[in-house]
Amino acid sequence: MSRLDELIEKLCPDGVEYFKVETICNISRGRVMSKNYLRNNKGEYPVYSSQTENDGRLGKISTYDFDGEYLTWTTDGAHAGSVFYRYGKFSITNICGLLEIKEKSKILVKYIYYILKLYAKKYVNKGMGNPKLMSNVMGSIKIPIPPLEIQEEIVHILDSFTKVTSEITEKLETELIARRKQYEFYRDSLLTFGDDIERVKLKDVCVDFIVPMRDKPKKFDGNIPWCRIEDINGKYLDDSKSEQYVSMETVNEMNLKIFPTGTVICACSASIGTYTINTRPLITNQTFIGIVTGELLKNSYFRYGNTN
Repeated sequence: MSRLDELIEKLCPDGVEYFKVETICNISRGRVMSKNYLRNNKGEYPVYSSQTENDGRLGKISTYDFDGEYLTWTTDGAHAGSVFYRYGKFSITNICGLLEIKEKSKILVKYIYYILKLYAKKYVNKGMGNPKLMSNVMGSIKIPIPPLEIQEEIVHILDSFTKVTSEITEKLETELIARRKQYEFYRDSLLTFGDDIERVKLKDVCVDFIVPMRDKPKKFDGNIPWCRIEDINGKYLDDSKSEQYVSMETVNEMNLKIFPTGTVICACSASIGTYTINTRPLITNQTFIGIVTGELLKNSYFRYGNTN
Protein backbone atom coordinates (compact mmCIF):
# COMPACT_ATOMS: atom_id res chain seq x y z
CA MET A 1 0.00 0.00 0.00
CA SER A 2 1.34 3.44 -0.95
CA ARG A 3 1.58 6.40 1.43
CA LEU A 4 -1.27 8.07 -0.47
CA ASP A 5 -3.47 4.99 -0.04
CA GLU A 6 -2.57 4.97 3.66
CA LEU A 7 -3.51 8.65 3.92
CA ILE A 8 -6.90 8.03 2.26
CA GLU A 9 -7.53 5.06 4.57
CA LYS A 10 -6.62 7.14 7.61
CA LEU A 11 -8.89 10.04 6.59
CA CYS A 12 -11.72 7.71 5.51
CA PRO A 13 -11.91 5.00 8.20
CA ASP A 14 -15.36 3.92 6.98
CA GLY A 15 -14.07 3.17 3.49
CA VAL A 16 -14.11 5.01 0.18
CA GLU A 17 -15.92 4.45 -3.10
CA TYR A 18 -14.01 3.69 -6.31
CA PHE A 19 -14.95 5.01 -9.77
CA LYS A 20 -13.62 4.39 -13.24
CA VAL A 21 -11.82 7.39 -14.76
CA GLU A 22 -14.24 7.35 -17.70
CA THR A 23 -17.19 7.93 -15.38
CA ILE A 24 -15.75 11.07 -13.82
CA CYS A 25 -13.76 12.49 -16.75
CA ASN A 26 -14.23 13.39 -20.39
CA ILE A 27 -11.33 11.75 -22.23
CA SER A 28 -9.81 13.02 -25.48
CA ARG A 29 -6.51 13.22 -27.37
CA GLY A 30 -4.38 15.97 -28.85
CA ARG A 31 -3.67 16.60 -32.52
CA VAL A 32 -0.72 16.14 -34.85
CA MET A 33 1.63 19.14 -34.86
CA SER A 34 4.82 18.94 -36.89
CA LYS A 35 8.02 20.85 -36.17
CA ASN A 36 7.29 22.96 -39.24
CA TYR A 37 3.87 23.83 -37.82
CA LEU A 38 5.43 24.91 -34.54
CA ARG A 39 8.06 26.94 -36.39
CA ASN A 40 5.50 28.68 -38.61
CA ASN A 41 3.03 29.47 -35.80
CA LYS A 42 5.21 30.76 -32.98
CA GLY A 43 3.40 32.45 -30.15
CA GLU A 44 2.84 32.56 -26.41
CA TYR A 45 0.73 29.45 -25.75
CA PRO A 46 2.52 26.20 -24.77
CA VAL A 47 2.24 22.94 -26.67
CA TYR A 48 2.78 19.82 -24.57
CA SER A 49 4.01 16.50 -25.92
CA SER A 50 5.12 13.09 -24.66
CA GLN A 51 8.39 14.23 -23.12
CA THR A 52 8.79 14.83 -19.38
CA GLU A 53 11.61 17.38 -19.45
CA ASN A 54 10.61 21.04 -19.17
CA ASP A 55 7.20 19.94 -17.86
CA GLY A 56 6.55 18.25 -21.20
CA ARG A 57 6.58 21.50 -23.17
CA LEU A 58 7.49 21.03 -26.82
CA GLY A 59 7.17 24.65 -27.92
CA LYS A 60 4.78 27.63 -28.11
CA ILE A 61 2.28 28.64 -30.76
CA SER A 62 -0.05 31.57 -31.43
CA THR A 63 -3.31 29.67 -30.75
CA TYR A 64 -4.62 27.29 -28.08
CA ASP A 65 -7.00 24.32 -28.01
CA PHE A 66 -7.82 24.26 -24.30
CA ASP A 67 -8.40 26.87 -21.63
CA GLY A 68 -8.93 25.91 -18.02
CA GLU A 69 -7.95 23.21 -15.53
CA TYR A 70 -7.13 19.80 -17.00
CA LEU A 71 -4.91 16.76 -16.70
CA THR A 72 -2.80 15.39 -19.53
CA TRP A 73 -0.94 12.12 -19.80
CA THR A 74 1.65 10.62 -22.12
CA THR A 75 0.06 7.88 -24.22
CA ASP A 76 3.08 6.47 -26.09
CA GLY A 77 6.81 5.98 -25.66
CA ALA A 78 9.29 5.72 -22.81
CA HIS A 79 7.30 8.10 -20.58
CA ALA A 80 3.89 6.52 -21.20
CA GLY A 81 1.66 6.93 -18.15
CA SER A 82 3.26 10.18 -16.97
CA VAL A 83 0.50 12.49 -15.70
CA PHE A 84 0.59 16.31 -15.64
CA TYR A 85 -1.57 19.03 -14.10
CA ARG A 86 -2.39 21.80 -16.60
CA TYR A 87 -3.94 25.18 -15.94
CA GLY A 88 -4.50 27.97 -18.45
CA LYS A 89 -4.40 28.11 -22.24
CA PHE A 90 -2.47 25.36 -24.04
CA SER A 91 -2.50 22.66 -26.72
CA ILE A 92 -1.30 19.05 -26.79
CA THR A 93 0.02 16.76 -29.50
CA ASN A 94 -1.50 13.47 -30.62
CA ILE A 95 0.67 11.45 -28.21
CA CYS A 96 -0.98 13.11 -25.23
CA GLY A 97 -4.32 12.32 -23.68
CA LEU A 98 -6.55 14.88 -22.00
CA LEU A 99 -8.79 14.47 -18.94
CA GLU A 100 -11.52 16.98 -18.13
CA ILE A 101 -13.30 16.49 -14.82
CA LYS A 102 -17.07 16.37 -15.40
CA GLU A 103 -18.19 17.70 -12.01
CA LYS A 104 -15.54 20.01 -10.59
CA SER A 105 -17.84 20.99 -7.76
CA LYS A 106 -17.54 17.45 -6.41
CA ILE A 107 -14.09 16.33 -7.55
CA LEU A 108 -10.85 18.32 -7.38
CA VAL A 109 -8.67 18.17 -10.50
CA LYS A 110 -5.55 18.34 -8.32
CA TYR A 111 -6.75 15.33 -6.33
CA ILE A 112 -7.22 13.25 -9.49
CA TYR A 113 -3.76 14.40 -10.58
CA TYR A 114 -2.10 13.03 -7.45
CA ILE A 115 -4.08 9.79 -7.59
CA LEU A 116 -3.32 9.12 -11.26
CA LYS A 117 0.38 9.90 -10.80
CA LEU A 118 0.31 6.93 -8.45
CA TYR A 119 -2.06 4.63 -10.37
CA ALA A 120 -1.53 5.26 -14.10
CA LYS A 121 1.97 3.80 -14.45
CA LYS A 122 0.66 0.42 -13.31
CA TYR A 123 -1.55 0.18 -16.40
CA VAL A 124 1.10 0.89 -19.04
CA ASN A 125 1.40 -1.86 -21.66
CA LYS A 126 5.13 -2.35 -22.24
CA GLY A 127 4.82 -4.99 -24.96
CA MET A 128 6.25 -4.75 -28.49
CA GLY A 129 9.01 -2.37 -27.38
CA ASN A 130 6.73 0.72 -27.35
CA PRO A 131 5.04 1.35 -24.00
CA LYS A 132 1.44 2.60 -24.30
CA LEU A 133 -1.38 3.81 -22.12
CA MET A 134 -4.30 4.31 -24.48
CA SER A 135 -7.53 6.20 -23.74
CA ASN A 136 -9.61 3.05 -23.27
CA VAL A 137 -7.18 1.72 -20.66
CA MET A 138 -6.96 5.07 -18.88
CA GLY A 139 -10.74 5.19 -18.80
CA SER A 140 -10.95 1.75 -17.16
CA ILE A 141 -8.68 2.64 -14.20
CA LYS A 142 -10.58 2.59 -10.92
CA ILE A 143 -9.57 5.25 -8.41
CA PRO A 144 -10.80 6.11 -4.89
CA ILE A 145 -12.99 9.22 -4.63
CA PRO A 146 -13.41 10.35 -1.01
CA PRO A 147 -15.70 13.25 0.04
CA LEU A 148 -14.71 16.69 -1.23
CA GLU A 149 -13.39 17.89 2.16
CA ILE A 150 -11.08 14.87 2.32
CA GLN A 151 -9.87 15.56 -1.22
CA GLU A 152 -9.09 19.14 -0.18
CA GLU A 153 -7.12 17.95 2.84
CA ILE A 154 -5.11 15.47 0.75
CA VAL A 155 -4.34 18.10 -1.90
CA HIS A 156 -3.28 20.59 0.80
CA ILE A 157 -0.90 18.04 2.35
CA LEU A 158 0.62 16.96 -0.97
CA ASP A 159 0.90 20.50 -2.34
CA SER A 160 2.76 21.54 0.82
CA PHE A 161 5.08 18.55 0.57
CA THR A 162 5.71 19.23 -3.14
CA LYS A 163 6.58 22.86 -2.40
CA VAL A 164 9.04 21.92 0.36
CA THR A 165 10.61 19.23 -1.85
CA SER A 166 11.04 21.70 -4.73
CA GLU A 167 12.69 24.25 -2.43
CA ILE A 168 15.10 21.66 -1.04
CA THR A 169 15.91 20.36 -4.54
CA GLU A 170 16.61 23.90 -5.77
CA LYS A 171 18.94 24.57 -2.84
CA LEU A 172 20.75 21.27 -3.39
CA GLU A 173 21.21 22.01 -7.09
CA THR A 174 22.61 25.47 -6.26
CA GLU A 175 25.00 23.92 -3.74
CA LEU A 176 26.04 21.23 -6.22
CA ILE A 177 26.84 23.83 -8.89
CA ALA A 178 28.92 25.83 -6.40
CA ARG A 179 30.85 22.73 -5.25
CA ARG A 180 31.44 21.66 -8.87
CA LYS A 181 32.91 25.08 -9.69
CA GLN A 182 35.07 24.89 -6.57
CA TYR A 183 36.30 21.44 -7.55
CA GLU A 184 37.08 22.51 -11.11
CA PHE A 185 39.00 25.56 -9.85
CA TYR A 186 41.26 23.49 -7.58
CA ARG A 187 41.61 20.72 -10.16
CA ASP A 188 42.71 23.15 -12.83
CA SER A 189 45.07 24.91 -10.40
CA LEU A 190 46.69 21.63 -9.39
CA LEU A 191 47.04 20.41 -12.96
CA THR A 192 48.44 23.60 -14.49
CA PHE A 193 52.22 23.44 -14.78
CA GLY A 194 54.94 25.77 -15.96
CA ASP A 195 57.45 25.23 -18.74
CA ASP A 196 59.93 23.69 -16.29
CA ILE A 197 57.86 20.50 -16.09
CA GLU A 198 58.82 17.84 -18.63
CA ARG A 199 56.20 16.79 -21.18
CA VAL A 200 56.35 13.26 -22.51
CA LYS A 201 54.37 11.27 -25.05
CA LEU A 202 51.85 8.87 -23.62
CA LYS A 203 53.35 5.94 -25.49
CA ASP A 204 56.65 6.49 -23.64
CA VAL A 205 55.20 6.06 -20.14
CA CYS A 206 52.51 3.42 -20.74
CA VAL A 207 53.00 -0.33 -20.83
CA ASP A 208 50.25 -1.21 -23.29
CA PHE A 209 47.31 0.06 -25.34
CA ILE A 210 44.51 -2.48 -25.62
CA VAL A 211 42.19 -2.29 -28.61
CA PRO A 212 39.25 -4.71 -28.19
CA MET A 213 38.06 -7.07 -30.89
CA ARG A 214 34.96 -5.99 -32.84
CA ASP A 215 33.39 -9.43 -32.47
CA LYS A 216 30.74 -9.86 -29.79
CA PRO A 217 31.15 -12.99 -27.64
CA LYS A 218 29.20 -15.93 -29.04
CA LYS A 219 27.91 -16.97 -25.64
CA PHE A 220 27.75 -15.64 -22.09
CA ASP A 221 28.43 -18.44 -19.66
CA GLY A 222 31.37 -17.44 -17.47
CA ASN A 223 32.46 -14.95 -14.82
CA ILE A 224 34.47 -12.33 -16.75
CA PRO A 225 32.38 -9.15 -17.28
CA TRP A 226 31.75 -8.02 -20.86
CA CYS A 227 30.90 -4.32 -20.90
CA ARG A 228 29.33 -1.90 -23.34
CA ILE A 229 29.26 1.89 -23.30
CA GLU A 230 26.03 1.77 -21.24
CA ASP A 231 27.70 -0.35 -18.55
CA ILE A 232 30.63 1.97 -17.84
CA ASN A 233 29.13 5.42 -17.55
CA GLY A 234 30.80 8.29 -15.71
CA LYS A 235 34.30 9.64 -15.29
CA TYR A 236 34.62 8.48 -11.70
CA LEU A 237 32.93 5.09 -11.82
CA ASP A 238 35.35 2.45 -10.60
CA ASP A 239 33.51 -0.74 -11.38
CA SER A 240 31.52 -2.50 -14.06
CA LYS A 241 27.78 -2.99 -13.76
CA SER A 242 27.66 -5.53 -16.56
CA GLU A 243 25.17 -8.34 -16.33
CA GLN A 244 26.84 -10.30 -19.14
CA TYR A 245 29.80 -12.54 -18.46
CA VAL A 246 32.02 -14.71 -20.63
CA SER A 247 34.18 -17.72 -19.84
CA MET A 248 37.93 -18.03 -20.27
CA GLU A 249 37.20 -20.70 -22.86
CA THR A 250 35.34 -18.14 -24.97
CA VAL A 251 38.13 -15.59 -24.41
CA ASN A 252 40.73 -18.01 -25.74
CA GLU A 253 38.54 -19.28 -28.57
CA MET A 254 37.77 -15.77 -29.90
CA ASN A 255 41.09 -14.20 -28.87
CA LEU A 256 39.27 -11.54 -26.86
CA LYS A 257 41.35 -8.88 -25.11
CA ILE A 258 41.11 -8.76 -21.31
CA PHE A 259 41.60 -5.41 -19.56
CA PRO A 260 43.61 -6.19 -16.39
CA THR A 261 42.67 -4.59 -13.07
CA GLY A 262 43.77 -0.95 -12.94
CA THR A 263 43.42 -0.31 -16.67
CA VAL A 264 42.45 3.21 -17.65
CA ILE A 265 39.40 2.64 -19.86
CA CYS A 266 38.60 5.39 -22.33
CA ALA A 267 35.41 5.67 -24.39
CA CYS A 268 36.21 6.30 -28.05
CA SER A 269 32.61 6.63 -29.28
CA ALA A 270 29.32 7.96 -27.89
CA SER A 271 30.59 9.40 -24.55
CA ILE A 272 33.96 10.18 -26.11
CA GLY A 273 36.66 11.07 -23.60
CA THR A 274 34.95 9.44 -20.62
CA TYR A 275 37.51 7.71 -18.44
CA THR A 276 37.20 5.08 -15.75
CA ILE A 277 39.46 2.56 -14.02
CA ASN A 278 38.34 -1.04 -13.60
CA THR A 279 38.60 -2.81 -10.25
CA ARG A 280 38.57 -6.30 -11.78
CA PRO A 281 39.56 -7.88 -15.10
CA LEU A 282 36.94 -7.35 -17.80
CA ILE A 283 36.31 -7.33 -21.54
CA THR A 284 34.76 -4.51 -23.52
CA ASN A 285 33.45 -4.00 -27.01
CA GLN A 286 35.07 -1.73 -29.59
CA THR A 287 33.64 1.46 -28.05
CA PHE A 288 36.61 1.53 -25.64
CA ILE A 289 40.36 1.38 -25.62
CA GLY A 290 42.38 0.32 -22.60
CA ILE A 291 45.54 2.07 -21.40
CA VAL A 292 47.86 0.18 -19.06
CA THR A 293 50.06 2.71 -17.28
CA GLY A 294 53.64 2.05 -16.21
CA GLU A 295 55.68 2.89 -13.10
CA LEU A 296 56.16 6.53 -14.14
CA LEU A 297 52.45 7.26 -14.44
CA LYS A 298 49.81 6.43 -11.85
CA ASN A 299 46.56 5.41 -13.45
CA SER A 300 44.54 7.66 -11.11
CA TYR A 301 46.69 10.69 -12.01
CA PHE A 302 46.24 9.95 -15.70
CA ARG A 303 42.48 9.94 -15.28
CA TYR A 304 42.33 13.27 -13.46
CA GLY A 305 45.00 14.77 -15.66
CA ASN A 306 42.86 14.18 -18.74
CA THR A 307 39.59 15.71 -17.57
CA ASN A 308 40.07 18.62 -19.98
